[in-house]
Amino acid sequence: MNNFDYRDPETIEELISILSENPESMLLAGGTDLINEMKEGKHTPRLVVSARKINEMKGISLDSDGSLNIGAATTLSEVVNSPLVKNFQEAISAAAKTVGSTQVRNRGTIGGNVCHASPAADTAPVLLALEAKANVEGPGGQRVIPFTEFFKGVGKTALQQGEVLKSISVPAGASGMKCLYFKLGVRKAMEITIASVAVAVSISEGYCKDIRIALGSVAPVPIRCSRTEGFLIGKKVREAAEEAAQAVKNECSPIDDIRATGEYRREMVGNLLKKALIILTAD
Repeated sequence: MNNFDYRDPETIEELISILSENPESMLLAGGTDLINEMKEGKHTPRLVVSARKINEMKGISLDSDGSLNIGAATTLSEVVNSPLVKNFQEAISAAAKTVGSTQVRNRGTIGGNVCHASPAADTAPVLLALEAKANVEGPGGQRVIPFTEFFKGVGKTALQQGEVLKSISVPAGASGMKCLYFKLGVRKAMEITIASVAVAVSISEGYCKDIRIALGSVAPVPIRCSRTEGFLIGKKVREAAEEAAQAVKNECSPIDDIRATGEYRREMVGNLLKKALIILTAD
């Protein structure tokens, strides 16, 4: 690992100031990704700035409008075990539980999981399906970025120099939707996702009123599947599940790698979507 300086600010204003003044700095949240990648030489920051003391970036709460707010520096274990998260939308906890191992979740943060911007990030598809937003703060003030616009490429986000993800907001309406997250991997723990599907749906008498479908590990970024969503609106979900499974395959662009072929990934997202739709329409 290269030599680097370390700063440990106590306020978000101080954190933003340090990052803004040091273009070659990197933010450390849980460190479960950054430290390993620094050891491998993928990152060689001259300055590492920790968010561990920034209380404004921690915690889970309900806002006055009924939306769920999760601080970016909240650990994944806290998300998994939070009664507030589970009561609001169980799928968020379920997705967080698939990240790494207990030890990784005890250190890793939900903000780190999304800001690492891996196509295989486990929390990203659920946040996309629930139409969550990133609350960002930086030298220019605060702004809100929908997660549909947050991921810009492998390892790249919409965050600008000096900006940090302060928290994640999930709209109140998401709590009333049925939602599932399925992750395909060789093992049940410590596994990088081969393919994943998140589905959030509102159903009335078997008909689809509203639906959001998001995929992971089958494109350069986690994606929403707007064409398949549009196909399902107004249809009997269970009867249209097979055709939707075929349609969703055309909305992704998976690659071949050491874990699976692109063809296999494409087939699996169709199967996972069909499985989710059948389960979600079960009485």
